[in-house]
Amino acid sequence: MSRKNMSKVWSYFEKVDVHSSKCKTCDATFNNKSSTTSLWNHYNQFHRLENGFDNVDTESSQSTNQDTESDQTNIEPPRKKHRMSLVSSAVNGRPLNQARQELITQSLSNMICVDMLPYNTVDHEGFRKFMNVIEPQYIIPSRKNIKNRIHNLYEDKFNSIKEKIRSINEIALTTDAWTSLAIDSYITITGHFIDNDWMLHCFNMYTGELSKNHTSEYLKETLQEVMENWNVDGKVSGITHDNAYNITKAIKKLQEDTNEGCRSMPCAVHTLQLAVNKGLGIDECIAISKKASSIVSAFKHSYKRTTALESYIINNVLLKPLELATSVLCADKKATISIVRPIISSLLSNKFKINTSDNELTVKFKSIVSNELSERFGFGIHNDNILIGKPKVSVFACLLDPRHKNLNHETSENVKEHIRHTVKSLIQSYEETSYENDHGQINKNTTAMDILLGEADISYNEFEQYISEIQINHNLDPCMWWKEHETIYPTIAKVAKNILCIPASSASSERVFSTAGNIVTSKRNRLNAKNVSTLVFLKQNNNI
Repeated sequence: MSRKNMSKVWSYFEKVDVHSSKCKTCDATFNNKSSTTSLWNHYNQFHRLENGFDNVDTESSQSTNQDTESDQTNIEPPRKKHRMSLVSSAVNGRPLNQARQELITQSLSNMICVDMLPYNTVDHEGFRKFMNVIEPQYIIPSRKNIKNRIHNLYEDKFNSIKEKIRSINEIALTTDAWTSLAIDSYITITGHFIDNDWMLHCFNMYTGELSKNHTSEYLKETLQEVMENWNVDGKVSGITHDNAYNITKAIKKLQEDTNEGCRSMPCAVHTLQLAVNKGLGIDECIAISKKASSIVSAFKHSYKRTTALESYIINNVLLKPLELATSVLCADKKATISIVRPIISSLLSNKFKINTSDNELTVKFKSIVSNELSERFGFGIHNDNILIGKPKVSVFACLLDPRHKNLNHETSENVKEHIRHTVKSLIQSYEETSYENDHGQINKNTTAMDILLGEADISYNEFEQYISEIQINHNLDPCMWWKEHETIYPTIAKVAKNILCIPASSASSERVFSTAGNIVTSKRNRLNAKNVSTLVFLKQNNNI
């Protein structure tokens, strides 16, 4: 080896000609007539062990020239050269152009939203080392850049969903309130609708801070503002909420002030829980609960005992039906408004029916819960007049569900007849509005005979034919049935789509707060309301 090539760098490079050299590892060529700086820079950036490359022993080539003993003392001994692994070679062989830099940054912004990571993830030492291995040439964006991009993602997602629901004619909402670790109050609103393929969809519309007292007027204004922002005012068929007085009054005011057709739907699961709490509030149950707390304290030190205790509680003959009812009514993407009364009716007539074998405490518990359920859900002879006077949406929704349209869960013939009358009136109102288009012209489906002899009573024919249909099994999907029969009963199908999209519970809003709780943690309790709203919205609507 000539004295000119005695630098250690020549263990990893070789001369191509007088003006250029080539990397022994990746075959990259360099112009270096008189300096090895560019060679060292290339080696340090791409082929050092700490950059993620394999250290592999290789045999050094033997010199073909027999140098003198004095010359051999100047020759470097055989060295290890760094050879890239197959993955590392592929990464470094791929150019990082502007398009790929942007793609990685977009994916990084999305990852922070989906995995609920803090904005300053990009500043973490571990993350920077990781990116240096995966994509050494990638320029990691600043925290501010990521924050701005996430807000842009919010705008894009908001406009995308808004465009998607623009063509729908009916949408239902759920709402609930929550307090964060920072003692900030938030309200969330979710939207539910049935598309043209009769598929139920759910998405987060809004999660924002309640900066004023939670009066009914303030809550009404908040709901109205959200509806206007999404351009769904006039399309809301119902709002599901808890039993709090302020939100109940807010929805009533919304109906009065805006003449909205949105119906108030108290959360069925919350109502069910209130009834059960009455039963658990008797002295005997309170005493048992205290003893159970002591038992649990002993059990929780043993996984085997804890599992056995949980299994016993869940499968308890009294509590199991309530747990199942809660689970079914909390479903997001199934029609639930129409199964509230059939489920409560079954609980009253079967699960909470007093048997001769029941002990004194069981009889007392069943009696209290049964009375509460009957009163709160309007079952029993003394509630017939209330149902007939102004039936709740959960009462007449059953008739629009082909699984329960026979109304077998209703014991009063007067109530059954009034439900049929209510639904028929809805059908007629839909039929009347369909006769004229937006410009007040005669509907194009109106025939010459209709004009001369008068319109046929289509609603009556549709309704009677629908009533005569065989009731389907309760395990089947009513939306799929309506998809197959929409052309046979077009007017009733419109009413069904309007009503069946209303959720029986506000569980979807409560699930949003589970996400919010994972975002506003003890380490991130200073997030401002706008950032919380943005991150919750993107996380909840990630799959839309």
